[in-house]
Amino acid sequence: MLKQALTMMLVAGMATMGMAQDDGEGTAEAGIDVVSAYVFRGATVNDEVNVQPALSGTWGALGLGTWGNFNTDSSQFDEIDYTASYDLPTGDDCPVGASLGYTEYTYPTQLDAAGAGLEADREVSLTLSPVDFPFGTSVMVAYGIEGPYLDEGIYVEVNAGHDLELNEDITLNGSATVGIELGDNVVDTGLAFVALGVGTAVGPIDIGVTFIIETDDGVRLVDEDVVGTASISIPL
Repeated sequence: MLKQALTMMLVAGMATMGMAQDDGEGTAEAGIDVVSAYVFRGATVNDEVNVQPALSGTWGALGLGTWGNFNTDSSQFDEIDYTASYDLPTGDDCPVGASLGYTEYTYPTQLDAAGAGLEADREVSLTLSPVDFPFGTSVMVAYGIEGPYLDEGIYVEVNAGHDLELNEDITLNGSATVGIELGDNVVDTGLAFVALGVGTAVGPIDIGVTFIIETDDGVRLVDEDVVGTASISIPL
């Protein structure tokens, strides 16, 4: 399966990362988030405290990663995702960077109607990011290839964020996200939600709060409108 190939590539890359970093060829990072609820694209997956570890690496234009959601109420990983990305060569004079992405969402604890393991959602995406812009801005368009939730889904997300460095140890940050559902995997299409985030980074630790605004309950019903996050990331 592709997820196994991605995992093997990621692990193999981590094993040689130290040597690659010496030559400036690659980077790797491990991180963990603790969230008050797991919210995916404005929709509440569960309203329990969740622990979300992640591991990622980049080698030139190629990026690989894996991410999991550990539900503390059920004491199980109810989702494990595998990602791959590739930065497209746009040229030095192009004002916009572009990246192709692939994500495989797997659900280890869920069963289908026949009692078998639920198949994975598979999604491809294109992300565009202005190169010289005062705010960290990006536009992502994702298409669901197959799966129980994202099949034939078209999702557009616009992100903007800014960091304000108070000193070498403390940074304030703010972000805004607009999500739009346009595919056949939803009953109604349109503007799904708006999310506003504020937080602070003290050394390697980030603490933040995200406010999720429901724009149309026919497109996306927002159950949890305030989500708190504490996270830490460590370069490897």
